[in-house]
Amino acid sequence: MAKKIKLSELGSLFNDMDVESLEGVTIEGDIELEMDAGGGLDPQLAYMLGHEASQIARHLTNISQFMR
Repeated sequence: MAKKIKLSELGSLFNDMDVESLEGVTIEGDIELEMDAGGGLDPQLAYMLGHEASQIARHLTNISQFMR
């Protein structure tokens, strides 16, 4: 069974190591969003979801820089 960690914890794993590259490593993840079946999407909620998506993208960019 694969070890489960949060995306925010992934970068901290490499802080104290002198890592040049990672080979044979697979990073998989699932994102789940639960929304009420009501009418349209609240504009403030849409803004918050967009902000969170951009944070995820920034974290993934940081992780990719560790792997260079």
